[in-house]
Amino acid sequence: MSGQRCVITVDPQPEPAARLVVFPHAGGSSTTYRRWADLFSSDVELSVVEYPGHGSRMGEELVDDHAVIVEEVCAVLARSDAPTALFGHSMGALIAFEAARTLTAGGRPPIHLFISAAQTPPALDSWAHRTWTDEELAEEMLRFGGTPQEFLQDVDIYEAFIKILRCDYRLLDQYVYEPDPLLAMGITAFYGLADDYVTYEHVSGWRALTGAGFDTYPLAGGHFYDAASIPELCGAVESVLETLSGDSLIREPVGVLPLGGGTI
Repeated sequence: MSGQRCVITVDPQPEPAARLVVFPHAGGSSTTYRRWADLFSSDVELSVVEYPGHGSRMGEELVDDHAVIVEEVCAVLARSDAPTALFGHSMGALIAFEAARTLTAGGRPPIHLFISAAQTPPALDSWAHRTWTDEELAEEMLRFGGTPQEFLQDVDIYEAFIKILRCDYRLLDQYVYEPDPLLAMGITAFYGLADDYVTYEHVSGWRALTGAGFDTYPLAGGHFYDAASIPELCGAVESVLETLSGDSLIREPVGVLPLGGGTI
């Protein structure tokens, strides 16, 4: 792996046809998404954002301001000449969206935005502003799925994770959507057919945020999808990138685990 601390390039390629930058979910880190590199051809360079205080940056202070994260990440992405697409899962979709805005304003618009299991940024205005207890945050983790019960029984891991999750929820709580010109790149919205929290109706709202193409893509499973859905998701991403780049980007899928280890 290589790259700046905030953007980890999993498998650097000399001249990639496209670069896919993944923004993790609340409570998530780069660890979950690094294994996706095996699902893409060498024409796709996979990079994963590592938020301050998460994963390999655990020793750093947590950040509850999305603008700080966006500024840090975009400063790194702006140095690359590779055509770049952004992918955000749940909370990561919000940060990817704001990064797309920032990169566009700086003259380096992404070629596509992929959002996954996420309501639109304007919908966060109705986010329930509240103070979460540790017990309520733990229940949230289990409710959304992807977090083993045993995970919450290790006191040290539990306390560290609750601290991270509380910060990420505070980021969402403090976010204020500001209307701006429509995005010029297309958006593809993934959602789980068994997701009780983000449905087709929710992700369809992203259509109103782009002046380009829009499509939805259903996947088996809940908020973090089934394990078998991850290769399908990556295949769908490859298909879009192939259309945009004109190159063949398909690789035979290998076994991976489902998303998880967080909430929204």
